[in-house]
Amino acid sequence: MKRMAVWFLLCAVCLSGCASMRVGADLSATREQQSAPPSETAQERAAKIKEALLQTDGIVSAAVVIEGGTAIIGLTLEQGGNEQALKREADRAAREADEAVEHTSITSRGSLVTMIQQLEEEKSAGA
Repeated sequence: MKRMAVWFLLCAVCLSGCASMRVGADLSATREQQSAPPSETAQERAAKIKEALLQTDGIVSAAVVIEGGTAIIGLTLEQGGNEQALKREADRAAREADEAVEHTSITSRGSLVTMIQQLEEEKSAGA
């Protein structure tokens, strides 16, 4: 009987594992802080980014639409400019102008730039 009780106790300890401990950080507060809306409207944020982009050499015009943490950017570039380098510079400028921007989508394709300009106009007319 003693042997069976010891065996049962040993199995219970082995199967139960260590004491339940809470491990890891609670990230819900961090997520809430990151997803909290900025104090500026999307149109104000887009205007600030657009202003920063237009100060960049090689960029003739820009259209910017903000959707959450994403900046959708359409660029008209000077002829003969390095498109990829200008897009990288535009990404950097957008993130510096608005720290809430987590992602950027940048194009210089004419048809897409026109669509972004139309979205920009619609959003500013609806504001």
